[in-house]
Amino acid sequence: MENTEINKNRQNHIDMFRLLKRHPYICLVCAFILFIPFGFGQKEHMSTICSIYGCVIMAVLLFSVSFSKSFTKSVKTSLLFFSVSVALEVAYIILTISFGFKCDLMFLIIFVIILLYTLLMYQSKNLTTQNLIIMVFCLGLMLRLIYVLATHSDVRQHDVGYFDHTWGHANYIEYWYNNGLKLPDFNVTTIWQYYHPPLHHMLMALLLKILTQFGVPYETACDALQLLPLLYSSMCMVVSYKIFRALKIKGTPLFLSCLVLAFHPFFIIFAGAYNNDILSILFILFSVLFTIRWYKDPKMKNIIPVALSVGLGMMTKLSVWMIAPAIALVFLMILLKSEKKKKLILQFIVFALICFPLALWWQTRNLILFDVPITYVPALGADNPQYLGDMSYISRLTDFSQLSYPYDGFPDYGAPFYEINPIVGLFKTAVFDEGNFAINTATFPQIEYVGPVVLWLSIILFMSCLVFFIISIIKKDSLVNPDMKIFFAAAFLVFILFYFLFCYKYPYTCTMNMRYCAPVIVFLLLGMSVFLQGIKNGRTKSIMTKTMTVLCVLFSFSSMVMFLMIC
Repeated sequence: MENTEINKNRQNHIDMFRLLKRHPYICLVCAFILFIPFGFGQKEHMSTICSIYGCVIMAVLLFSVSFSKSFTKSVKTSLLFFSVSVALEVAYIILTISFGFKCDLMFLIIFVIILLYTLLMYQSKNLTTQNLIIMVFCLGLMLRLIYVLATHSDVRQHDVGYFDHTWGHANYIEYWYNNGLKLPDFNVTTIWQYYHPPLHHMLMALLLKILTQFGVPYETACDALQLLPLLYSSMCMVVSYKIFRALKIKGTPLFLSCLVLAFHPFFIIFAGAYNNDILSILFILFSVLFTIRWYKDPKMKNIIPVALSVGLGMMTKLSVWMIAPAIALVFLMILLKSEKKKKLILQFIVFALICFPLALWWQTRNLILFDVPITYVPALGADNPQYLGDMSYISRLTDFSQLSYPYDGFPDYGAPFYEINPIVGLFKTAVFDEGNFAINTATFPQIEYVGPVVLWLSIILFMSCLVFFIISIIKKDSLVNPDMKIFFAAAFLVFILFYFLFCYKYPYTCTMNMRYCAPVIVFLLLGMSVFLQGIKNGRTKSIMTKTMTVLCVLFSFSSMVMFLMIC
């Protein structure tokens, strides 16, 4: 009788897994709002009250998932799990009061709780691939949060400068904070980074205004702004998952791709970035997802999200245009096949009317008022120590000697040389980034052993996925239809070719960075998933799947360990 009553209560209980599956974006926004108090100080300033607040939030969530019907039918198991989890939280609070806030301890306790929850779900036969991916994404989200808490606003940034300064992305955010929607009445090339389209900086300024209006001190509010890029980076996981599912990827291949995305160093580092890179990447991924949906059902309601994604993406960073040629190819292929060409042309007109004004109004205004070229990018000059223009581009591309030093080459921040090879730079910055306080043994001697492991696992994984991607594109009986193959091949080629052309046109160490072609990470993981799922020979499939499972797990685990060390 008692169990019957409890089961009835379970029926009426909020099923967290169902909520996460149906409304992942809303759940992430709610998490972002809940995280805001954590943003009011770095790890050395985290108060006991803030730690208690976090534990209370965790306890509420744990109560919800413990007695959810997605977990287990055993009431005793639910009570045991909830009791053990609360005990761990109490122990954490006691340790925080005694020794102060520790990022790594916070993550390890969450890791143990999620691991225990996963094992109990497996025991009760409720552990589906989708539930396991949710667990992995939750860990990825928490690792991002801990990285942000441990990373100051002037650490591991790109052209950000400082708040209350005279240049950089931080100053650009302050411009919109101080002036509202008033457009600059001066040549935007006269202040470093003001040439960028303003959407990202406006959103950061809006959050800054909201926080200060609620009485948060200005300096503290500026530091809390990192939570917005954290939201964007976390959304990249969800959008990528939806891309994989839209192409009918499932099972172990789906899980492995999501695992790598959750713990990939690039997306963790840029969860704390003040510049516009991660938001532009998110819009590119949205563009890919909505293009796939439009391809499957080419109607007006489906082309509008594509137009908004590309337009708002280019209003964030002009380089989002690189996804446009692949989208145009999909439009053309459907147009040539369709018998309803007039309706499609009408859709394309609506697409243009939405996309082009959003994408180009900023550049067009600056061109008319200040004669700034639409494709303007500031050059550093030949006298800059990073300048590599006196070297042959071929010699740079064929010199792999600098792999002997696993971290990115920037002498100002502990490296023995400036990086010269765009390929090597791509590999290194995908894992360690570059510039101020880059991840290396000069700044973090504790990663002496794990750092090179992460790099070489990343290289092996990258090259393996590249081979799988190429095979999936040229293989006739691939799971992906020919039109989608053309779409992803075109997108990949545009991003890669533009990256190498960019490194050629602007021969500086700082241009050799994964942030200029980051969507290829998702494309390559897609290639791996399609390849593994498409293998027909049972023995070959088993061997390849097990091999890639070991590689992906080792890469993800070593990345997690590295970030816990530097936090």
